Amino acid sequence: MNRYETRRIDHLGIVAGVCREIGLIEQIDQQVGTSERKVSCGQAVQALVLNTLGFTSRALYLVPDYMKNRPVDVLIGDGLSAEDLNDDTLGRGLDDLYRAGVTEVFAGVADRALRVYGVEHRFVHLDSSSLHVHGEYEGFEEGQQMITITEGFSKDHRPDLKQAVVTLITSQASLIPMWLEALSGNSNDRVSFPKTVQAYCQHLGAAEQPYYVMDSAGYSEDNLKAMEKVYWLTRVPETLKQARQLVVETQPAEMTELEEGYWGIEIASAHSLFLKNPARIMALIMVMGLALLAYALAERQLRLRLKQENVTIPSQTGKATQTPTMRWVFQMFEGIDLLLVWQDDQIILRQVPNLRSDHWLIIRLLGPEVEKCYSPPN
Repeated sequence: MNRYETRRIDHLGIVAGVCREIGLIEQIDQQVGTSERKVSCGQAVQALVLNTLGFTSRALYLVPDYMKNRPVDVLIGDGLSAEDLNDDTLGRGLDDLYRAGVTEVFAGVADRALRVYGVEHRFVHLDSSSLHVHGEYEGFEEGQQMITITEGFSKDHRPDLKQAVVTLITSQASLIPMWLEALSGNSNDRVSFPKTVQAYCQHLGAAEQPYYVMDSAGYSEDNLKAMEKVYWLTRVPETLKQARQLVVETQPAEMTELEEGYWGIEIASAHSLFLKNPARIMALIMVMGLALLAYALAERQLRLRLKQENVTIPSQTGKATQTPTMRWVFQMFEGIDLLLVWQDDQIILRQVPNLRSDHWLIIRLLGPEVEKCYSPPN
């Protein structure tokens, strides 16, 4: 007699499909190294990315609870179940990431993602944000390449809490993260920005260097000297007398077009976390960066393909759109289930029965790896 079972997949098939497309699991495992654990580091990270983009804000020990009614084998890997994704497994995965270097591993994944999706980046944006944390975070060994969880300028408006800082370099058009650094809570943009630019320049090597766009925190006399060999754009603080005078005196006719949409004149110049230790916080910041990477890639790909095929999907207000946010698309997929039909101890049929035509359009436009998640083999 057949037995029927449903697993909630929602929008997670989109996230998992993008992760497959960029080879997230394979890229991480290659950089971190193999282990004898049932769940590899790459698989643990993909589980955390799914949890992050599930918008549930669940602690590590609650991930198995979140995954218990999900098709884990479809979303992450054959032979895995929700119970395998316990806090010990996920914590060890974070430890592996830290030891391998969160910036280096992230850069490797992002480089491949940019190649797979054909993302070009003549202009990049550099910015930072603070993430407040709960706990004391004291007494950790000195000498480790570990950030300090401490007070600093709070960009998420929680000056009462200690924090960490994340610095991102993203593509200009689609805000796709390409470089990530986890920094101490008291880091200063004026000091850290030139170091980040220099590190990314070294990473690019002989490849063409982009223009770096940053806010006025990057402007100082020292930084003008430190970054004299790279192209960078910033708003000079108008608290400087010379800058105020320049803004008033510069005429549009004096400017030259640097790149489409960018004009200028050359002037000669002389969010909350709680983990056991800062190392895991650094690794979890990287996971959040990977979640942003998957989200931004999916949004860019869907918008691009909608325009290429000159088709639309309904917006929140029911109007036709070719520029949906991925958050809205995720909401469109709420309530999507995977039906499993069992015969004895074998699954004889997997099917997603409640997909509408607009769902299938989105799935097709996002590519074959996303299609596989919603049309798994029987």
